[in-house]
Amino acid sequence: MVGSKPVVLGIESSCDETGAGLVRDGVLLGQAVASGMAEHARFGGVVPEIAARAHVHAVAPVVREALDRAGLTLGDIGAVAVTTGPGLSGALQVGVAAAKGYAFSLGVPLYGVHHLAGHVAAATLDGGPLPDPCIVLIVSGGHTSLLLCTDNGAMIAAIGDLLARSGTEPATADLAVDPSAPLEYAALTPAPARRAG
Repeated sequence: MVGSKPVVLGIESSCDETGAGLVRDGVLLGQAVASGMAEHARFGGVVPEIAARAHVHAVAPVVREALDRAGLTLGDIGAVAVTTGPGLSGALQVGVAAAKGYAFSLGVPLYGVHHLAGHVAAATLDGGPLPDPCIVLIVSGGHTSLLLCTDNGAMIAAIGDLLARSGTEPATADLAVDPSAPLEYAALTPAPARRAG
């Protein structure tokens, strides 16, 4: 193992890109990405099955490329981290299976990482540490999250979960099967139309 802190291999496969990075003590040592954007462009968007199959072919070469860029070998890895969600189910399964294989064969710990918390952690590689504690809002469609970041990056709440729970309140329980629907309607409908009703 290189240095006093372990080298962590990170694997990301939540959508159409396969990524691998090597980090030690908050320093990015090497990374590589294989993109499937050109393949998906033919279909006008990401096709989950194509993405999953592409990850199968890309994950080992991407890990190898990241190791080469870092000047490391598999034997230098002291832990493996992998995106466990949210993301495309099949794509995530490929990354998790690969990460389990690396961790088992190297005899090192395996850690699951929440995709959006991973974005926050990656931002600290360039920008330095965040204030401790701090609250981070990530606005990303159905995966919008509110994170309390402490020295261990603990997530305290996902906004989507809070919106879903709001539908169980007596005043809004009968509005829709999806309790967040009124909020989405309000966001997408111009204000004069909402007032006219």
